[in-house]
Amino acid sequence: MRGSVRVESSGEGVDGRGGGHGRGHMRTAVLSLGLCLLLLALDVPNGRADVPTGAAADLPPLHIQKLSLRDPLGRQVLLRGVNLSHRSKKEPYWDWISEDQVDRIRQWGLNCVRLLLHWDGLEPTPGAMNGAYLAKMEQILGWCDARGLYVVLDMHQDLYGKALGGNGAPPWATMNDPAQAIAPVSPWWLNYFAPNVTHSFDQFWSSADLRAHYKAAWLAAVAHAKHHPSVVGYDLFNEPHFGSAFPTVFESGTLSNFYDDLIGAIRHEDPAHICFFEPVPSTVNQGAPTWLRKPAHAGVAYAPHYYDPITGFGGGYDGQRWRAEVAFLVMKAQAVRFGVPLYLGEWGVMQDVPNADAYNRDELALIERHVVAASTYWNYNPDAGQPGWGDTMSVVKPGGAEWPVVRRLAQPYPKFTAGSLSSYGFNPATRKFTMRFGEPAHALPAPTVLHMDAARHYPEGFVVECSDPAGLWSWTWHADRKELHVTATHARAWHEVRIRPAP
Repeated sequence: MRGSVRVESSGEGVDGRGGGHGRGHMRTAVLSLGLCLLLLALDVPNGRADVPTGAAADLPPLHIQKLSLRDPLGRQVLLRGVNLSHRSKKEPYWDWISEDQVDRIRQWGLNCVRLLLHWDGLEPTPGAMNGAYLAKMEQILGWCDARGLYVVLDMHQDLYGKALGGNGAPPWATMNDPAQAIAPVSPWWLNYFAPNVTHSFDQFWSSADLRAHYKAAWLAAVAHAKHHPSVVGYDLFNEPHFGSAFPTVFESGTLSNFYDDLIGAIRHEDPAHICFFEPVPSTVNQGAPTWLRKPAHAGVAYAPHYYDPITGFGGGYDGQRWRAEVAFLVMKAQAVRFGVPLYLGEWGVMQDVPNADAYNRDELALIERHVVAASTYWNYNPDAGQPGWGDTMSVVKPGGAEWPVVRRLAQPYPKFTAGSLSSYGFNPATRKFTMRFGEPAHALPAPTVLHMDAARHYPEGFVVECSDPAGLWSWTWHADRKELHVTATHARAWHEVRIRPAP
């Protein structure tokens, strides 16, 4: 089998180390097809290879530094993943999740999942926490620990609770007047305005007792989750609805006060992990600004969702990208106003509508352009299409085959950046990846780590380029982990790394 690593620059070989200086004079290292195939089970050293491997090294604890997530070495961290999932909304909740499912997500190169919790699962009877539910949660977290997969725990609800045809709150915490029984309408979210749903939300937001139960359920989950290295933090309330209140007044008052109280309680149990706070969905999910106040506690991140108001409801993608561009500008501006990272907790499209793949391509390009700190696609559901689960937003089809969106999500992206990431992006047409980042006054003692599925995106081999001078950078490809590690051995104002198909 033929294959080689070679350096292209004035014919000078430097054992795979980059050289040159500045744009347009980038030293390149080429990994050809033969070597790609030969080393699918081996690591390819090109300079230093003394980097930690294994799940423990993949899951350093994360903290917030202004608008970014950071690891203890100061590297900027991006999270890209999926929601687990639509299937988790109904009993038996998580029984469908297995190690094989977690393995598959990790093999795609994703490094994060948003795991749906339910108040009803945690506290099915008042004051009694469900030990079996908590044990299953810990089992899933343990699988993610072992595979280097970060987890955001999300207390999920739709239409308030299962007694009203949705999920989330237990029946004992629900107002369900039989005289006002819901006659389901389509689209499903219009059922939020059914009287029983509205009254249940009004009761929850006005009842200190119900909110105390909700808080206790969260504290039980936190107590069992906080020791797991996979846990990033806690998404406090999925898509909070305002009931009969005016949305802007609700956000600036009731909801902001609720978050302050809940985060304060969680901080007593767990001072370290991040708390993610969401705006109301009915306006912000389509790109409107929020009226939330920034929570009074540190260690928080803004977590809106985005669904295109035409494409997201089954209309097919019309190619009008401006709607999403405006929404992303608004979401990023809100995060900047708060001075916190932006976490796009849900985004996606029905996979079977016209031009769904183009929609996913364009949305992911915006996630890259705005250097969104974390994003989780809605959703991973292996039961999609089965009776009772008409979920065409899943990234997999009935039977488990991938929709094209998996290739989009699995394209190259930086997981850990040794410095501050100013820009990055992958061009699906040319398969060229570029990232640009600066460093502090000293070189960080750890590599920049890129996800790169060479078999999927570069079957003929790939070229690695860096703007740094010769001998002052190196790269290592870990084929089994689908990771490219790039190490700069000196501090510079900026570095630019490029990957492209081999000629």
